Amino acid sequence: RTIYQSILNLLSNAVKFTRPGGRIDLSVAVDEAGECVITVEDTGIGITERDLARIFEPFAQRGNHDYVASHRGSGLGLTLVKSLVELHGGLVSLDSTPGTGTTARIHLPKARVVNPPARGVT
Repeated sequence: RTIYQSILNLLSNAVKFTRPGGRIDLSVAVDEAGECVITVEDTGIGITERDLARIFEPFAQRGNHDYVASHRGSGLGLTLVKSLVELHGGLVSLDSTPGTGTTARIHLPKARVVNPPARGVT
């Protein structure tokens, strides 16, 4: 449930900060090391480097952008994502460019990946 909540928080931010007509992508993959990488990528307003440095702090909110001012939240969403993912031994990373969008990634260790049953096995 905590990973589900983390994904919902990332998607909520992507929806909140992507203007109508923008794009939001969700993908899940297992990398070469067997770790799970969940990615939420948007074409939203992006985050400045200055704001990105403190974005995981409680109550931190993005700077003085007009669009942000009209869509303010509690400033706890990303803090909760980071805490919940770390409880699973994972990491959260954000890459962002103002005016271009943001890519958020949840990296979960191999120990948290459940292998699907082999084909034909019930």
